[in-house]
Amino acid sequence: MRNLLINGIKFSHERQKVYIKAYHNNDNLEITVSDTGVGISDDNLKEIFKFTGKTDLGTMNEKGSGIGLMLCYEILKQYGGKLWAESTLGAGATFCFSVPVQRE
Repeated sequence: MRNLLINGIKFSHERQKVYIKAYHNNDNLEITVSDTGVGISDDNLKEIFKFTGKTDLGTMNEKGSGIGLMLCYEILKQYGGKLWAESTLGAGATFCFSVPVQRE
């Protein structure tokens, strides 16, 4: 969640908002992190969870390599979770992840 929150801040302009929501969805906990920032192109969105070595710059020229998203994707997959993203270029992005919840 920390990585998604930092990315939301990194790719939003000053004074824009980042929203965090949590849902209990059947046997999963689902978290969404949405921003109102620069968004992601459709081409980049298709490759977002793969490490390409390409550096992207945030709105204040912060460097981002994408390795954090790739690691989040792989770790969640190991624990039976999922990570996905939706975005509109120029209007922000929403990153969602779910993790299974064990019932006792």
